[in-house]
Amino acid sequence: MRHHSHLNDDKPQLAGIAVLAAAVGALTALILAPRSGSETRREIRNRLALTKADILTRLKAVKTVARDEAASATDTLSDAVTLGQEAVEETAKAAKRAARKAKTDNDDLTDHIRKNGEQ
Repeated sequence: MRHHSHLNDDKPQLAGIAVLAAAVGALTALILAPRSGSETRREIRNRLALTKADILTRLKAVKTVARDEAASATDTLSDAVTLGQEAVEETAKAAKRAARKAKTDNDDLTDHIRKNGEQ
């Protein structure tokens, strides 16, 4: 069984917050920088393109992690189902053995009573 820390669960959210904070900081610096309007707009477009690429890269990474975790959960569930089926089969076999033994014991007791009752 795998254990995950809460920090691992928050990684995608933390990554998103970090990207957003970086974008806001970069835009603020660009707006306050002494440049012409066209230079500032071009710089903002360039930074947004980089931010978009970073977000897409991070989303792909999150998708990969989610797919891997889903596969792992599926494997774990499949193993649990197999173990459950095996337990049911073993219990059914044990119940059949117990029923056969009870019938044999009952037959033996019935034979004993008949033999001792006739004497």
